[in-house]
Amino acid sequence: MSAHSPRSPRVAALVVALTVALSLSGCGLKQEVVTTRDTGLDTLNTAIQQLEQQSSAWREVLEKTKTDLIAAGQSTLANEVSNIAARALSDAGIEARCYTDFLGDRTLTMLRRLRAKITGETVPVTPVFCNPTPNVVDLNLTPERRPAVEIAGYNLSTSVIKAYAVSASGRVDVSTHLSNPSEFLVTLNTGTNGVPFDASTSKIEFELSGAPMRSLTVVQPAPKPVVITYPKRTLRVEGSFDLNDDENFGSDEDKHGRISGTKVVTAGTTSSFAWEDCVGGEVQGYLDLTASVNALNGDIAVSGTARYYEGTSCGATNAHATRQINVTIPRGQRVNQQVTMQDSDGHVILNFDLFNE
Repeated sequence: MSAHSPRSPRVAALVVALTVALSLSGCGLKQEVVTTRDTGLDTLNTAIQQLEQQSSAWREVLEKTKTDLIAAGQSTLANEVSNIAARALSDAGIEARCYTDFLGDRTLTMLRRLRAKITGETVPVTPVFCNPTPNVVDLNLTPERRPAVEIAGYNLSTSVIKAYAVSASGRVDVSTHLSNPSEFLVTLNTGTNGVPFDASTSKIEFELSGAPMRSLTVVQPAPKPVVITYPKRTLRVEGSFDLNDDENFGSDEDKHGRISGTKVVTAGTTSSFAWEDCVGGEVQGYLDLTASVNALNGDIAVSGTARYYEGTSCGATNAHATRQINVTIPRGQRVNQQVTMQDSDGHVILNFDLFNE
């Protein structure tokens, strides 16, 4: 055919068909409703009833409905049904992420909306979520490598969906990071300028108007291994003691001496240091210490008790006083401790240095 040949009847018919289809939201549908309302409505009602009973048969129902509408001379409605079928076919892959009757249920909703254009009825809008992709937010990935979460479905709108980040401190509204490319897709930005995650964020919750709440797990990064820079240090204890047994009858008894010892402290374990002595067969002094090393900076943490006992013989009998000891000795330094425990029966006085070597 030459460039100057008249249009063929087929081309002309196609132009007419497209013109009719494009007029759906305007005069075409209105005119069709006026002239063939009852027949078209009956056909749509039949299709809706069939899908309500067996939504999995949506392909057959849509094809028959389109055929019946064309036979009734309702090309505009038939074109709308054809568009519904095309949309369902293009999204057939989504069904694997949703549930068995997802496409049938969505087709039913869209037919109800089409009928509502004729009847003026209100169709409830309930958002339907499919399984998200990816199905977790993995914080092991750096923000620039973290993909946005995509959730397919239908009746999706940020006006009926709220998103919250859940952490140890509570729920934070992160709905501003939702996007809604179409009523069939909603995305959540989890990247650099997206949801602000913290070290305790455990999940994202989606509140859906008229539908059950859905959630998405947030995977926190694995703890970084502790770098052991100082696997072991030496704790040295050097000092003196002064013990006194105050006698009601006879002379008092005193004892002086040295406190001395070393312990190797290994990262990940604890080491113990103990001292005790007695005077007059009655007054007993004790020192019990536990030490651990900070593998990152080499500091030694020391905790324990100094105790004063008095009785009728040496040994732990009647407790007269206890002093708690909690101190950190920086690497390469020493810390002095002085403890005085005294009453009418005598005293225990300790003066010692703790060295981190």
